[in-house]
Amino acid sequence: MATNLAPGALVAWQVPVEKLDAAFDFMFQQDPFSGHVVIRSTDAATPGSNYRLWTTLKVPQGFRCRDIANTSCARLVPTIIA
Repeated sequence: MATNLAPGALVAWQVPVEKLDAAFDFMFQQDPFSGHVVIRSTDAATPGSNYRLWTTLKVPQGFRCRDIANTSCARLVPTIIA
């Protein structure tokens, strides 16, 4: 799959601070569409500081980036709600 990719995306996820580590672990270990996964350090007063989890999104040929993002999001939500 990694050699047959369409254009991907850089995604910033807004995740509650107390769920950030669990979300990182999930995206890094279990989400097949996430590439690089990073927790960004930030100052609280910086615009966009609520978006601390960043991933690259790998999109296989023939799929739409939006559909893959929605799939990854649907898989992540139980991790951050539980």
